[in-house]
Amino acid sequence: SDDSIAAIVSADGEIRGLTPGTVTITAISQQDTNVSASMRVTVSAVPEENMITVQSGAELTDALKVLEGSENSAGDDVRLITLNTQEETVTIPEGNYDNVMLIIDAPKASIENKAHFKQILINQIAENTWREDSENEIFLNSAKSHLIVDTNGRPNVYLLDNTESVTVDNKGNLQELLIASAAKVLVKGNSTASPIRCQCYNGSGNIGELTTYVPLDIYSTTTYKLQISPGGEQTAVKVSGENDIPEISGLGKISVTIDSTGETRDIIAENQGGFAELPPTKKKRKILKSADSTEETVR
Repeated sequence: SDDSIAAIVSADGEIRGLTPGTVTITAISQQDTNVSASMRVTVSAVPEENMITVQSGAELTDALKVLEGSENSAGDDVRLITLNTQEETVTIPEGNYDNVMLIIDAPKASIENKAHFKQILINQIAENTWREDSENEIFLNSAKSHLIVDTNGRPNVYLLDNTESVTVDNKGNLQELLIASAAKVLVKGNSTASPIRCQCYNGSGNIGELTTYVPLDIYSTTTYKLQISPGGEQTAVKVSGENDIPEISGLGKISVTIDSTGETRDIIAENQGGFAELPPTKKKRKILKSADSTEETVR
């Protein structure tokens, strides 16, 4: 997509409309980048009679209760609710709203969400925090934010053009992380549901930075900087072509597969420093008799 604010393409190739507008969707062959096809896609606005703006968490809860208890909760008509608030704390209670698109314009708010929506678009939110404890398609367009996936959370998270600095803390089951910007992204967490499926692409020409403390299964169609921190050593990378191989630093030996040729390379992460503040880890290993072979093994 040439405009991820209007529409984005998921990892499975599905076009997701977000805001009204016209975008160009392009498919490029992995075997021959000279082969491509494009199409124009128009994202239509939700009819005005199906749009609601609320100014507090309480108003949002009331609006959802009305929808839940009416005929509007069923059928194909999509409802659009915008939360435009200056509140600092908002809790969205449990509920299933398959036909409701939720837009968040809450620059001061930390929000805890327990409800399921058709999709959620976060334009503005406080740097800390969106807590996700449900299963949602979350499109993040806030410049700086911190997203926590709680124990019951199973979201797909998409980072759009305006994201600059994002921390994702996976304590639940993050299904997919799609990065469509040149943002600085940090992924961490204590969930055992890994590796996390991750897609990286952006058309800005700028190089994004991805730091991970957990294993990721990455597919990329753009170059970026990849920092492997303790816990992320089992990360695997697949790239569309030779030019998309990331700059890898940190810890470990990372397997990189080039999709266009099928070639696989093991790249040793380059240590660029910055680990002095980490606690030491002791491991017992056999010391080889030869000093040279021992040094080579350690390297």
